[in-house]
Amino acid sequence: RRVRGVMCIAYDAYLRQVTCQMVRNGVRGMIVAHLGWLLPSWPTDDLGSHTCTLAQMLRGANYFMSSAPTAWNPNSTSTVPCQTNLKHTVNEFSMEYDGLRLAAGL
Repeated sequence: RRVRGVMCIAYDAYLRQVTCQMVRNGVRGMIVAHLGWLLPSWPTDDLGSHTCTLAQMLRGANYFMSSAPTAWNPNSTSTVPCQTNLKHTVNEFSMEYDGLRLAAGL
């Protein structure tokens, strides 16, 4: 079976390296969940630390989600804190992801 998701427990510098390598190796349709303390700008910060362009990093991090445990998010909601749309519901995220994945033949 193919892997569709990864939980990444790493600092932003390492997550940028992983994201760039995924882009460079043609990984598509991957959901990555990372810790919620990273700034929303993590994929585009410090572009000199890797070999990917701004556009590649944004494309590579398109379906990354940040975790927001109750300790960090006391006002829990049914939304998924996606990198590009902070107001996706779980169902909206699933429908959009599955649609794009199928359109890409994945």
